[in-house]
Amino acid sequence: MKAWASRLQTIGDVQCFDYDYMSSGKKAPDQHKKLVACHRSQIVQTFLKILCSFLKEKIQSSFPGRRIFLIGKSMGSRIGLHAAIEEGTNSVIDGCICLGYPLRGINGAVRDEVLLELQHPVLFVSGTRDKLCPLDLLKKVQCM
Repeated sequence: MKAWASRLQTIGDVQCFDYDYMSSGKKAPDQHKKLVACHRSQIVQTFLKILCSFLKEKIQSSFPGRRIFLIGKSMGSRIGLHAAIEEGTNSVIDGCICLGYPLRGINGAVRDEVLLELQHPVLFVSGTRDKLCPLDLLKKVQCM
């Protein structure tokens, strides 16, 4: 399949993928409906990548200097950062703005994994009395 993908790449974009059962190491294929759903999911993902690339080019050419930022408050900022990671650095997203960020979970554990994985620039707007995101703790995470 890799050889075919390489040959076909000369005439257009090629998106390779494995079915879920293959990725999980199973030998027997999934049921028909699940195989079709996996295929359709790949089509949607590929279409969205193409659409995002097209939109970014159009926005940059139509509105020079314009940027696209994800902005969220508290849980919305956390989920926005996860979305930015999934989109990757080639997406239409230029950065993230967090109006309050739940760095501390309900049980007090520090939830910094998304911050450490993030490749986009991020601006934190947080108050000095925010118990979910103490500024001293946030500074430590940023220095890692």
